[in-house]
Amino acid sequence: VDITGLANTAHSLEIDTTNNTGVAAIHGFSLTNTVGGYEVVKMGNGGVTGQMMKGYIPYMQPVAADFPINLLLVILGTNDYRIAASTPAEYIDALTKLTAAWRAVNPAIGIVFIIPPQSDGVAVVPLSSYRDAMYAFALANNCEFLNMYDVFGSYAQSAALGQWADS
Repeated sequence: VDITGLANTAHSLEIDTTNNTGVAAIHGFSLTNTVGGYEVVKMGNGGVTGQMMKGYIPYMQPVAADFPINLLLVILGTNDYRIAASTPAEYIDALTKLTAAWRAVNPAIGIVFIIPPQSDGVAVVPLSSYRDAMYAFALANNCEFLNMYDVFGSYAQSAALGQWADS
């Protein structure tokens, strides 16, 4: 649905699921306007772990200075729980350094940490351990937390509903 002609002011979007007899799946919204600014969709790479992220956090600050964003969404954990070297402690160390790097550029930045849903990987450490660590970190560091691990349910449940293109 393309909604045009709205003024560049705050608006609300309401979704009415009255009489819905199935599952409502909302896959996202793209909002654009004519006011100056930008939206960066992705600044990362697939396959990354917290341990790996620590290696390139020092290079993020110059990028952060060029893109002084107001909101940072971080989805991390899908690969960590399957790799012995990326322990929950390494993971939290990465979140700590990432948060410090972005807040050094913009102290008022909003940060949302997102724990991913359970994939079909073989766990070295349960993904729930990373969920719990991320949640505690978010609370302690004035960040937001989105728990896709519990929302999606098991891999079998979410795969049966078509939520996975791979494992």
